Amino acid sequence: MKKVLLVIMCIMINFSVVYAEELVDNKKPRKGKSDKMAKFEDQMCMSELGMAFLKEIEGLRLKSYQDEAGVWTVGYGHISGVTKATKISKRQAEDFLWNDLMIAESAVNDFVELELEQYEFDALVSFVYNIGSGAFKNSTIRVRVNSDEETTSSKDFTAAWRMWNKVTIEGKKRISMGLVSRRSKEIAFYLNGDVSQFGIENRK
Repeated sequence: MKKVLLVIMCIMINFSVVYAEELVDNKKPRKGKSDKMAKFEDQMCMSELGMAFLKEIEGLRLKSYQDEAGVWTVGYGHISGVTKATKISKRQAEDFLWNDLMIAESAVNDFVELELEQYEFDALVSFVYNIGSGAFKNSTIRVRVNSDEETTSSKDFTAAWRMWNKVTIEGKKRISMGLVSRRSKEIAFYLNGDVSQFGIENRK
């Protein structure tokens, strides 16, 4: 029941942000939602700033394409049920995004035992959105996040995060420069919450 209420709450928060964007000029700041922690008891949802970060890092494609690993992808990195012929609208891309986002948010809420700052949660959701819930559950990153603050600021912590920079091509793991860049951005976001260096406005 608790998870059902969390999903409903996150959908309502994210839904209101997306459709509010359609009613205002893109050059104007959004109204009615702060970049503070959105919580249901101990459950968190990705913030508006985190969403802007994720959209920027994923990019939007309305016609399917093959990623580096040859997987058919569409929208904001959506892969489930996508074929060579898949074409979608912006509204469908948003729907796919929310569905995929809920899975990533639930994974971070379920597998992280310590209280997180909002920007830390957002960075981890971006990470899980990319690597998958199962991979995160069994990762060294999850172990280190659940340890003390000193560990998460260490070189070992950032090295463990950066190691997720490979794709499988023809059965072999190869470094992806796109993932190298993504991991660096996620780490910077996790450590200090500043995304202005990526061309995204820090909303307070």
